[in-house]
Amino acid sequence: RDIPCARVLVDDDLATDSEDIAAGRRGTGGTVLIEKLLGAAADTGLGLRELQEFGTRLAASCRTLAVASAAHTSPTTGRPAYLLGPEELEYGVGIHGERAQKTVPRESLGPLVERMTSALLEAVSPARNSSVIALVNGLGAVTPLELYAVHAELGGLLDDRGIELARSLVGEYTTALDMRGFSITLLAADHQILRLYDAPVRTAALHW
Repeated sequence: RDIPCARVLVDDDLATDSEDIAAGRRGTGGTVLIEKLLGAAADTGLGLRELQEFGTRLAASCRTLAVASAAHTSPTTGRPAYLLGPEELEYGVGIHGERAQKTVPRESLGPLVERMTSALLEAVSPARNSSVIALVNGLGAVTPLELYAVHAELGGLLDDRGIELARSLVGEYTTALDMRGFSITLLAADHQILRLYDAPVRTAALHW
């Protein structure tokens, strides 16, 4: 219909960052942050091409990792989509309930969050004394208390590395039905990005 369009591909899933995966990285929790920022940028009057370039730059500096200790319930069978042992953890699940490429031994929260954070920081590569926006996202069956425990661990780890946790969201924003797991998203942020993040928003999930 001759309506100008442009595409921004959000491909933030670090677990699928492999040359062996033909489709490339999946999109996961980073969508929440990037769409918020693009909406705010559009409100400033940026044109379509400028928004596409900005969104592509945001996607390049955003990565997510997700883990789960129990699968979601399949709507067609009423049973778990797959079974995990009590000492097993899926490291790198997808937001539609996809299994991770590897099942690892379950570890306590501190070492697990440190492992995830280190991998994310290596991919995002923020400089020391720089800032990040974080999303600690529940996959459907993790309590807010547990998510805030993850957030506390994340904040301490970033402090130790001299990186400012400038903004954060904690809650269920990108779920996989009732999967018992969570994801951590980090997005490298400068002053422009923080201003756009702080801009007023009124949606079902975000309101400030």
